[in-house]
Amino acid sequence: MYKFNISAPGTIVLHGDHMLEQNRSCIAAALDIRTKLQFSSLSPRTVPREHIKIEFSNINLYLCIPLDAFYEHFYDQNVIRLFKSEERLVAIKEFLDVSNNFTGIYNSIDERQTSSLQAFLYLLLFIAYEENIQITATIIVKLWSDLPIGKGLGSSASFAVCLAACFLRWSFLQKGIVHYEFKNEDYKKIEYYALNCEKTIYNSQTLINVFTSVYGAITTFDDEGTCETMEEMLPMKILIVDANINQKMESTSFILAKNMEYVKPCVDFIMNSLEAVMTTSARAVDEIYFKSINIRKDDSNWPVLVPLDSYKRISTFINMNQGLLKAMGMSSPNIDFICAIARKYSLASKITSDNRFAFIFLLPNTNHQLIVKLTNELISYNFLVIETTMVCTGVRIEAR
Repeated sequence: MYKFNISAPGTIVLHGDHMLEQNRSCIAAALDIRTKLQFSSLSPRTVPREHIKIEFSNINLYLCIPLDAFYEHFYDQNVIRLFKSEERLVAIKEFLDVSNNFTGIYNSIDERQTSSLQAFLYLLLFIAYEENIQITATIIVKLWSDLPIGKGLGSSASFAVCLAACFLRWSFLQKGIVHYEFKNEDYKKIEYYALNCEKTIYNSQTLINVFTSVYGAITTFDDEGTCETMEEMLPMKILIVDANINQKMESTSFILAKNMEYVKPCVDFIMNSLEAVMTTSARAVDEIYFKSINIRKDDSNWPVLVPLDSYKRISTFINMNQGLLKAMGMSSPNIDFICAIARKYSLASKITSDNRFAFIFLLPNTNHQLIVKLTNELISYNFLVIETTMVCTGVRIEAR
């Protein structure tokens, strides 16, 4: 009956990783490594027993939920029950605890599978109630991601944004509203639904990843929660490098607290320095943005038209940021080694928000041969490398 595709980007933070959990000042950009979703709904009575079919290949979750069991648990008199946010999650957990009638692959002790399934049901129930979706026949939701799951590149936010956009578009189609691009009011709804999911399911206090995944581009956030989104910014090439850290890492906030005692005499100086670096880097970003407005993105000569000095200043500030984070005890030997290799090629590099990845900032005039040589050297040390861009479109409806 309906079939469409959705995708949403990840998030990378240029500056402000150390303050993300407090929603403080930072510069964040949409990362063009995307979560992707395919939605299908069948006509009624196409199959012997109607169901909700979920396929999340990255985490090996494949599940069929009978629609009659879904009705029995979440409906009153053929209408979805009204839940408060916490009540909805409790009802979902109770439902999954008695999942004897479900078929497929689902391991209830796998945290990634459990949280993903909870997020799916949470958004389905929430949006179905708010947007009056009629769930009367089989639906199939296939979702996969090129983002590393749970490694600090905004994968949970991208996942929630994708699902929220999917269910919102489904509600439009049921009402006979057919458009192929989301409008401003649609983005606000997607942000609202995804943010509620992030807070409730993933216990996240950070709105930055959701905002960036919804709207894309590059955004500066300040302490008051206001932001400036630069939609006309040209994409910036980067390398994402897996630091090959397999053991479970402590949270950024815990690492910071643990190392405060060692750097206590310098804490105020380092924090003020981080703020100053970010503020000055933001000015360089602004310079590129204002130049970008007058450059067509499909112009093959755009790398020679941009203010290269501004890119070089951003590189300098990225290296300074990494040095300050290292002084705070927030880096690791593998990250330091990756950054040293990048500097050997006169490029800037720093950790991402949870210390498992580094990104290397490529200048517009960085030639392909240098990128290949750098990539091969990193691979020779068993570091996985992804060449991509930051600054891209946000959540979108994809052509089939």
